[in-house]
Amino acid sequence: MSPDTIFKFAEAGQGLVTYGLAVLLFCLRRPNSRLLRGLLAVLAAWVASVVYTIYVYNPAGIAAGHYNGVHFPESNYDNNTVAVALMAGWIGPAIIISIMGAFRAMRDDVGLRTAERTPNKSLERTREG
Repeated sequence: MSPDTIFKFAEAGQGLVTYGLAVLLFCLRRPNSRLLRGLLAVLAAWVASVVYTIYVYNPAGIAAGHYNGVHFPESNYDNNTVAVALMAGWIGPAIIISIMGAFRAMRDDVGLRTAERTPNKSLERTREG
């Protein structure tokens, strides 16, 4: 497989690792607090994004640049891509987890309201008498 193809897989994999990890961790049952689970999912996805950028995305980008004959591809895949992942890598997972948390809260609220409803006992009282 050519380095250019590997780089395309690395680009697609970054989103899968970052967002997939956040969704997976948020869907777990523990910890019980939805807020804490969401914060931990965003933090883990953020760390995974930075690590993926350092160890997978940048080396694949450098190899693809050399393969395509780009002069000094190391300048495009250096600490600047890591800085972007450090400063803004938490925003995407936070948005996804916020939307999922809002939908789950609405679902739970509707479920609680339907559980509070009591069946109509008026028919049973008329049958008894």
